[in-house]
Amino acid sequence: MAPVPPKDADTPRVVVYYQTIHQRGKYISMMELARAGATHIIIAAVHLHADDPHRIHINDDPPNATKYDTMWKEKKQLEKEGVEFMCMLGGHAPGCYTKDTLDAPNRETFLKYYEPLRDMLRDYGFHGIDLDVEQAMTTPGIVRLVDQLRADFGKHFYITLTPVATALMGLPHMSGFDYFDLDEQRGDKISWYNVQFYNNWGNIESLDTILLLGWKPRKIVLGVLTSGENGSTRPPPFTDMKRAMDKAQDTYGQIGGVFGWEYFNSLPGGRERPWLWTEEIRKILPVGPPKEPTDPGSKAAGCNDPSRADEEGEAELPHNFEYDSDGIEGEA
Repeated sequence: MAPVPPKDADTPRVVVYYQTIHQRGKYISMMELARAGATHIIIAAVHLHADDPHRIHINDDPPNATKYDTMWKEKKQLEKEGVEFMCMLGGHAPGCYTKDTLDAPNRETFLKYYEPLRDMLRDYGFHGIDLDVEQAMTTPGIVRLVDQLRADFGKHFYITLTPVATALMGLPHMSGFDYFDLDEQRGDKISWYNVQFYNNWGNIESLDTILLLGWKPRKIVLGVLTSGENGSTRPPPFTDMKRAMDKAQDTYGQIGGVFGWEYFNSLPGGRERPWLWTEEIRKILPVGPPKEPTDPGSKAAGCNDPSRADEEGEAELPHNFEYDSDGIEGEA
């Protein structure tokens, strides 16, 4: 088993998305993830509903549903071992980022939906929020949301976004707003980007293109599927991932880490030992200070780094979320 790095090590993040919480009536435990080397667990997915601002769900149920009692207990235990928890807001299921909710043209409506979300984040002690905007949202809307979160939670709260890889290459994507514009305006308030290099929105070779365009390496977390069951493309081999990350580090500097969608059936361990994916990722990530890039001419679009505030072809639109924490699988 790969050793868990010390809390202050200059080590890339290993981010695990935890969306399928029960499978065939059995709870999927997170407890092996600390020993495996996970740094962040993102509970997915939080949903808002236009018909009731106080109706906030994690997948199909409110956060206080008894089915989540074990999850909250494990969260507290894992936090003692140094793992930090975020929640993912949105995804391909509609509702969170519409003109009726968080992208409302007037502040009064925005606050009506934002404030219950803020209270939920506080009540359950999240260390951050992952904004997965997969419907068109305006630039003023996302800027307002980032500003409000940073104002309410301070500089030590993680605010991340989850763009598909094409969004950071100036190509068509799902979020509506321009990520280059957003990073220029609010890059100092965004902790990092969990970038989806799968489902035909890009692959691990796209990492080089994104960094060549000037995105700051430490703000880019390489996102991959953990199983072919979790999307429309296959997970890349670990050897290919290591090669892509080593090339990025040698050319541009150390990237921000790796994320996996999603936990419960991660290969090579599958449903019986899903934490083995995290162990394999930890093995291929460097530990210690990043090397100096060999290309001093690379500039950065995402140059503000508050890491804590610090194949060709037509892209295939991901399938709709079918959230069911009792075992129906969704996609990020």
